[in-house]
Amino acid sequence: MEYQITDPKGASRLVLRVFDGNDIALDFHEGGQRLAITFTSFERDGGAKVDGWSGTVDRLGLSGLFFISKKNHWFNSVELPEALEAANAISRRYDQVTALGGSMGAHAAIRLAERLAVDAVVAVSPQYCIRQSLVPFERRWQDCAQNISHYDTQISEVVPRCPVYIIFDDAFTDDLKHAQLIQRWTEAMLVPLAHSGHSSATALADLRLLDRMFELTGNPTRDATIVHEIERSFAENSDRSATVICNRLEALTASERPSAVAAIPNDVVGIAKSKARLHRLIEQVRAHTPNQDENEAHRAAAEHQQTFKSMRLFRWMLGQ
Repeated sequence: MEYQITDPKGASRLVLRVFDGNDIALDFHEGGQRLAITFTSFERDGGAKVDGWSGTVDRLGLSGLFFISKKNHWFNSVELPEALEAANAISRRYDQVTALGGSMGAHAAIRLAERLAVDAVVAVSPQYCIRQSLVPFERRWQDCAQNISHYDTQISEVVPRCPVYIIFDDAFTDDLKHAQLIQRWTEAMLVPLAHSGHSSATALADLRLLDRMFELTGNPTRDATIVHEIERSFAENSDRSATVICNRLEALTASERPSAVAAIPNDVVGIAKSKARLHRLIEQVRAHTPNQDENEAHRAAAEHQQTFKSMRLFRWMLGQ
């Protein structure tokens, strides 16, 4: 079935639905000679309707296979073998295939890499898994974990032989633990981006570095150069990222935030949702911060009260 989708920026494109189950859907968009296989991430309303990577894939002139999780099941479903068969029927036509995803989708990109015979995996803030029996530190998404009735293979059971690149925030303890667990099994290259948050891809998008992820194709020498350039550019410019600024602000105490807001640079960059988030956070800080006149009034009142107490004490002493 062919149908038209519209991304958040209003761009429309035709995609072909090559698999449509109750739990998983698979869309295909034919573009260039390279193929990107992407996986949707967690959705608060219970599942994804369209893939969030399709706009970038189309803009970069790539072909795309988009795995869509209709439920937040971390791509654990009895429908998975059939969906993988449909994907492989298309992907084998391409010489260069990269799997990408964020969070839940990143977990799937790593776990299914070998069964899709991809050349490289780019995983943004992946989980090793969400079962607390295997990752006791994980408290997020436990309602989803309890609703998963069928668990597929784990990352440790089908280790990808291709290069795996994990992009994550090393200041975010749980994501760091997952990255280290995955690295233990896959020898993945860790790409830490401090204060990029769980959605590190958004911070990269702020700085116009997101497209560079799609340049990672499994060529060790070339990929190492690209990773180094991403890390260097992020380190040099992250202070201007709206996402990074928000994450740093939220890590501060209420008393520390006003001075941090005052120090925000004038040349902040970011995609629309990042800037909107920063604007809301700044307004919240300002709403709870007394202005200078109010501070002066409070200080004058406190001084007056202290003077009044001193006079009463002086009169009491004279009366003794």
